[in-house]
Amino acid sequence: MNEFYGATSVIPLSDSDRHKCRIAQERLLGALEHHIVPLVPETFHLTIHAFSNDNNTSGGIEIIQANLAQLEEAIAAEFRNIAARYGGQRIRMRSLGASTGGKDVVSIKYVPASERDYQLLTDLYNRMEKIFPERKPYVPHVSLGYFKPMKLEQDEIALLYETLESMRKGLDLDIVLDVDRFVYQHHVHMNDFRAVFSVQQLAVVP
Repeated sequence: MNEFYGATSVIPLSDSDRHKCRIAQERLLGALEHHIVPLVPETFHLTIHAFSNDNNTSGGIEIIQANLAQLEEAIAAEFRNIAARYGGQRIRMRSLGASTGGKDVVSIKYVPASERDYQLLTDLYNRMEKIFPERKPYVPHVSLGYFKPMKLEQDEIALLYETLESMRKGLDLDIVLDVDRFVYQHHVHMNDFRAVFSVQQLAVVP
């Protein structure tokens, strides 16, 4: 993985849901192992909102670190609010199947399973968006791996999409997110996420 410094807020998958996504990843690698750099299954997560990183902040690591230092008190305060409002709750997510734009990542796309799940997920996103506006559509997903910078031949492209379709039809990839596991992390690259604090850690115990 190339270096990619910054911070994000994610909900790590449960052991059972991580196993589901690992099966999908293994099927993908079975078809195109030489073209894919896999993400470490232990890091599988659904991103809620990114913060300052190399893509959205110019000036290098020092500027990103300064931005994050200014943001983290507000992020922690919002995590405490989330713990008080949603502690112990879960968000059910329905899989739309794995897909790719063909340029960088292969991921499983998700939608909330009900109106209640939608409202909860959207509220988590909006609370983070107020702190660090991304101003772009939110696409819930779990990333499986990144393409190496090499051209796929036509038969490999056909195999890729056949594999993605077989995953959509043949695998149960629905997941359930635990709000208590919602975590703020720093990342160095896409296989190196370092937890700073979580909703569960910041919950006020009566």
